[in-house]
Amino acid sequence: MFGEGSQKPQGHRSRFQKMPPKSLKYRWHSDDYKRRFLFMSIMAQVGETAGQVWRLLSSEGPQTMAQLKKKLDPKGEMLGMALGWLAREDKIEFLTEKKTVLVQLK
Repeated sequence: MFGEGSQKPQGHRSRFQKMPPKSLKYRWHSDDYKRRFLFMSIMAQVGETAGQVWRLLSSEGPQTMAQLKKKLDPKGEMLGMALGWLAREDKIEFLTEKKTVLVQLK
């Protein structure tokens, strides 16, 4: 492929040089799979919580963040992520009354 006097292009490697062992290759693949699965699992939880928030606001009207947290009992920061999802999709709006923030459907 490379004649006399010619040099290999920089960055070229033969297929037998500097290849990671198979164990590393498969470990990376499984870590990537786990990362994707975790991301999809979180997205599913956020979507489910967003649906619960929407149904609650639809049936009971405007709610404070404390009321939503008490009624839905979401895990960790799911409520904040779900509200962000709904706000980004322009489904809800936030109203402020003195020091209280109310969430309502548009």
